[in-house]
Amino acid sequence: MKGKTIKRIAAVAVALTMSVGVPVTPFHGILYDTAITASAEGTTVDLSETYDYTAQDGDVLTGSTSYTVMISDGAKITLSDATINGGIRCEGTAEITLVGTNSVTTTKWGYAGIQTSSDSTLTINGEGTLTATGYVSGAGIGGGNNDSGGTIIIN
Repeated sequence: MKGKTIKRIAAVAVALTMSVGVPVTPFHGILYDTAITASAEGTTVDLSETYDYTAQDGDVLTGSTSYTVMISDGAKITLSDATINGGIRCEGTAEITLVGTNSVTTTKWGYAGIQTSSDSTLTINGEGTLTATGYVSGAGIGGGNNDSGGTIIIN
């Protein structure tokens, strides 16, 4: 009975969330307590409480994760004192604003810390710091093994 009640509550929460236009990302088909807070400035996501996450336009990513963060095409996101040990993958054109101290690494062979494709543009802005580290044959920011990294603009 408890499992059915949780599923019903989750279904109502998802339906209400979708009706106000907030994106919902599934977490491997299992319901987890995840700190995601919407505000006028964007959606703050505590990465320490998520698995692989797809960042949408306006997201502010904080906390630490060993999973991969995908950035949707056209999204402008903020890294705010974030540590991402599973790497970032840009699905197209993206913009990252840095606040505080941020670190992005990957342990996947041939991947960049922040992976971009040859036809993408990544712009990095802000007053914060970023340390980006790829794994074997991968750049810190840009392409991976045998893959050019597109256009990288750092302001």
